[in-house]
Amino acid sequence: MLFFGLLLAGGHFYDTLRRALPFRDAFPKLIVGAACVYGSLFRKKIYLAPEGIVRETQTPLARNREILPWSEVRHVTLAFRKKDMLVLFEKGTMGWKVLCEREQEQVLRKILGQRLPGVEIDVL
Repeated sequence: MLFFGLLLAGGHFYDTLRRALPFRDAFPKLIVGAACVYGSLFRKKIYLAPEGIVRETQTPLARNREILPWSEVRHVTLAFRKKDMLVLFEKGTMGWKVLCEREQEQVLRKILGQRLPGVEIDVL
């Protein structure tokens, strides 16, 4: 995606400099190319930490870190499909979805047993 974005943005500048296309016709290439470059640099991580479930997003312009403390988790649901496992950490009516590999189930149950001793864990 990064290469495609750079190719589009470069095509915009090439067309503009050699005046093959008017600026208004070449400008969409620049916008789409910039969006592709920006999107390729987007990063998202979700992981379990001692303070809770952490969701980090990072872009070239901003960085955000949200924490769902263990004390706010009221219920945990595990859903399985092929080699994947979806874990829903519920807090009230809302919750966070975390996608894991199915083989990580025992490790996850051990962590949940330590961090959430009284919370019910359901399986779909």
